Amino acid sequence: MDDGNNKGFIEQVETFNPRPIINRLQNEDNEEILFNSSTLVEKRILYSLVDGGSPIVSLNHDNDTRMCSAGFWMRNNNQDVILTAGHCPEIFPTLFYVHSFQDDYLIGPMDARVIRLYDMGFIRRTNPNILFRPVIRQLIREISQFVEFLIVGSSEITSCGTHICKAGQSTGITCGLVSAFNSVGFFDRQQQQILMVRTIIVPMNNAAGDSGGSMFRYNGHNNQSHFADAVGIYIGGIFGRLAIGMPMSVAYELGYSLITTQY
Repeated sequence: MDDGNNKGFIEQVETFNPRPIINRLQNEDNEEILFNSSTLVEKRILYSLVDGGSPIVSLNHDNDTRMCSAGFWMRNNNQDVILTAGHCPEIFPTLFYVHSFQDDYLIGPMDARVIRLYDMGFIRRTNPNILFRPVIRQLIREISQFVEFLIVGSSEITSCGTHICKAGQSTGITCGLVSAFNSVGFFDRQQQQILMVRTIIVPMNNAAGDSGGSMFRYNGHNNQSHFADAVGIYIGGIFGRLAIGMPMSVAYELGYSLITTQY
């Protein structure tokens, strides 16, 4: 015990009636060494989580950050990746980071993507302290509440009127009814008009920074409201009004498999 630090405190508490019992340690020098010994106290390993809708960033030519959102945890040839929008980085290939208020943590490189006809990019995990989860976690801004969904499967959109949602770091979770699928349209990409096919169109709120975010629908297995199916990723639209997505089937055709939660 460090009497210099504790003497004043002990003198004060000893004036109370009844007096507190203060037992000083025996062999306190050894006790302190044992307490601080790295052989007895394991160091905590802190992991940064990447869920569907998590904010991710890359750097542009001016070394400024470009914001996007994580889509889904996938795997190709035993390599874990995060699916997001292929147009997210200005520089390709490039490194991606998990964005937080305190710091940005390296995930790994996006060195595989498609940006013509389809819009998908795949970020390889090279940092072992990044933890992917088959989970969507984002804010419903209307009620200021975070919600979490477990990814248990995937769904192909085959009809209009299907209720789906998206999770993005800018507008959180927003939902709407599919107005078109297997659509074709042109997108502005780095001062070019790029043709996109097989897109899903949904009237719902969206904004810059949501790109790459998860699009999903409720699974409803055994009436479990927190189960969801992956539908695709958000790739753009008319901000505030109309969201456009790219279906999961594109990623499957490129050789990637979805990681899901077992239930």
